[in-house]
Amino acid sequence: MTSRRIVTASPGFLGALIGMAAGVACFGYGLVGLADATTAILLDLAFLLAGFADVVLCYFALVRSRAAWAFAVSLNGTGFLVLVFRAMQLAGEVSSTDVAAVLLCVAFLMAAFLLSLASAEYEAD
Repeated sequence: MTSRRIVTASPGFLGALIGMAAGVACFGYGLVGLADATTAILLDLAFLLAGFADVVLCYFALVRSRAAWAFAVSLNGTGFLVLVFRAMQLAGEVSSTDVAAVLLCVAFLMAAFLLSLASAEYEAD
């Protein structure tokens, strides 16, 4: 029986790993926001939910779930588009550095780009 996991040399493998790291960072932003109680509770909950969803979707994209892959690409792309315009405001609200917010934005971009390069692996199923 062959494994359904993505080959480690695939750009989708690296994209999924970066997406999981971005999800953990996003979840961390939500936890920091809840601990500080200075940001809006809905923003914190959105970060928690998006971070959790990104980790789960990228994991299932690793095991070649086509639906999870499609949602992971769209979630990471949307995360990039939201943060590209709001990264500095986010850094101010969550009391982090501007570099951390921009790195999260770049991580979302790289995850979406690398996951989309692996589309041929999902069409084979």
